Amino acid sequence: MPRTGRSKGKPTIKTDGTNEKLALLGGVKTVTQREAIEEANRWPVFGDEECEAVNAALRGKNVYASTAEFEKEFGAYHGAT
Repeated sequence: MPRTGRSKGKPTIKTDGTNEKLALLGGVKTVTQREAIEEANRWPVFGDEECEAVNAALRGKNVYASTAEFEKEFGAYHGAT
């Protein structure tokens, strides 16, 4: 575990005998892949398949037709009759 110290009132971390500023105070950031982190934490994730299914339901004559189909498939998957 790194030891912490203070230099002129600012927190520092001692690693390998050197002092580094915390990123919060202008030091080098440890994690620099902002876009990758944002993408990994994005929720919920919708793909093309989900978007196409919603568009098909909204453009169809019966908006609830896909709901009835889902209920049948869901019931069959769980062994309901």
